[in-house]
Amino acid sequence: FFEVYQKANLLGPRLVSLQAKADSLMTETDQAAFRISKELMNWSNHYQERPFYLYYFEADHQDFWISPWTILSSQLLAKLGVFDDLLLLERAQDAWRSGNRIGFDEIISQLSISLEGRNNQAYRPNAVRAERQYLRWDPFYHSQILCGLAFLVAMLGLLWKPRFLQACATSILWSTAIIQTIGLGTRMFIVWRPPVTNLYETFLFTSWACVLLGLAVRHLRSRELGNLVASFSGIAMLLLSNKYEAEGDTLKVLVAVLDSNFWLSTHVITITLGYAGVVAAGVVAHVHLIQT
Repeated sequence: FFEVYQKANLLGPRLVSLQAKADSLMTETDQAAFRISKELMNWSNHYQERPFYLYYFEADHQDFWISPWTILSSQLLAKLGVFDDLLLLERAQDAWRSGNRIGFDEIISQLSISLEGRNNQAYRPNAVRAERQYLRWDPFYHSQILCGLAFLVAMLGLLWKPRFLQACATSILWSTAIIQTIGLGTRMFIVWRPPVTNLYETFLFTSWACVLLGLAVRHLRSRELGNLVASFSGIAMLLLSNKYEAEGDTLKVLVAVLDSNFWLSTHVITITLGYAGVVAAGVVAHVHLIQT
């Protein structure tokens, strides 16, 4: 797209001349130019809102992070002056395809320096590094495994060696809670927002709160019930979150209606804690029904 975009001054006049030309008079070259323009339009409409978001942009007293696709599709290239950066991205793509890892790393380093200088205070290198480590570690995938293991151990503890196995389940759940806390904290640092900003994070936070509620029940009332509440509700919420994770980027720029840290840290957190309470209470109620 960018390669053809650079030749727009050659393609544009031909497309203008085609507007007054009958279909029957079009040559193969004319038809090819028309197909290219149509394909470019489809690409522009389809890809312009896609990540990755590299550039900070202010308009109408609002700030945005936009992607190279959006810059090209919205004719912001001249205004932002990022043509050299897009050339670096093109060279990085060529280096990656040819297997030139050293060249690729050098080009990306140049691009990082350019972005850091261009975006000034809006660009946070530490957040970029934290996001890279977060994606590599994937804490909530490990939390799913630990919650599932804790549930199996807690269920087995109902039938055999209850004291030892329930203690093991509790230890696994505490490990899960620590990993989830680190995961939520990392996400907060990356986006510089409270822990719940979208549906995906709603399930993550609800899972974390359910695990802590279950551990509280385990220490205050019943170890078996507490372990079951923490493990079952924790893994159930994490499995539901997978649907929203599969939709793409889970660390998106906030829409305007949610762009308030005060609102997110009060109303949204309170509501989400209510979700956790309802889920934990539902698990307790089902256990009671089964027992009776």
